[in-house]
Amino acid sequence: MRKYYMSHVDFSEIETISKDETTREIAMTRLTEGGALNAKGKPDAGYMRNLSETFAPPFFAKLQRRLSRRRGGIGGAYEIFSRLQSGKEYTAMYLYLVILYGFLEWQVPQMVAQLPVVPEALKAFLTAFMEDFSRFMADMETAETESTVEDESE
Repeated sequence: MRKYYMSHVDFSEIETISKDETTREIAMTRLTEGGALNAKGKPDAGYMRNLSETFAPPFFAKLQRRLSRRRGGIGGAYEIFSRLQSGKEYTAMYLYLVILYGFLEWQVPQMVAQLPVVPEALKAFLTAFMEDFSRFMADMETAETESTVEDESE
């Protein structure tokens, strides 16, 4: 029997949180070579925005489908992310993101998995991610409102 609504997390998705020197060097090299960090090791805001715009929409869509019949739905996930962000708990936000990726039976994108090594990069990505999430929630609310108006006019 298939067990639905379980989360599978691969260690490679969380090993950069340990910040041991070897893991840090490998992650820094990947981030720099990938363009996420400049030569001084600072995050590229445009790159972080693009990273979020690339990976967030399919993530939100599948998460919404997966949580549509669960208490709280995607709004519950959004509220947790919002609370963590307001408390500046970016590592906790990342871990929650990893859990949700596992819940969707997806793996965290490799470049995103490297970000915890550079707290400023993680913050920049998660800020862009939350902007995209807010937009997704607003679009979803607009679609629901339009659907309700159409149903009432029939």
